[in-house]
Amino acid sequence: MSRARVGRFAPWLGAALSWLVAAWAVRSSLPSPPGAPLGAQFGVARVQPFDSAGLATSADDVRARNIFRVDRRPPTVRLEPWPAAPLAPVVAAPTVARPVLRVVGLLGGARAQVVVEGVPGFERGLLLRSGEEVGGYTLVRITGDTVVLRGRDSTWTLVPKRTW
Repeated sequence: MSRARVGRFAPWLGAALSWLVAAWAVRSSLPSPPGAPLGAQFGVARVQPFDSAGLATSADDVRARNIFRVDRRPPTVRLEPWPAAPLAPVVAAPTVARPVLRVVGLLGGARAQVVVEGVPGFERGLLLRSGEEVGGYTLVRITGDTVVLRGRDSTWTLVPKRTW
């Protein structure tokens, strides 16, 4: 090593040695009684082994005496701090059969009309104009060969079936 490196390292080495000598001097100057365990002069308590037999005996006493009750008898009802909420019965949603609606014919003109079959409550086809309501179903509009019908929770876009 070069002299420059030794010159930089020497003060740190001297300080570390000084601390070690000081710690040894303080420790050796404190009196300790004869036969005392190591560390007794610093007030370190000796760790006692855990007494599991005494704990088991105390637990048995608590269970037998039930010290938390005035009459010293076990409770007749089990404590449930948070009783379970009763479960609501599962009820299946009623299934409503979706009607099979179909357009049988279209009549053009100033006020277009359409013949619709399959409306619940009617056995035969119905002749409807735009805006009319029958059996809970409303004819929204007639555009070319397309019919838009709205009822209950659905909207149908119907096209007449082509036979040829």
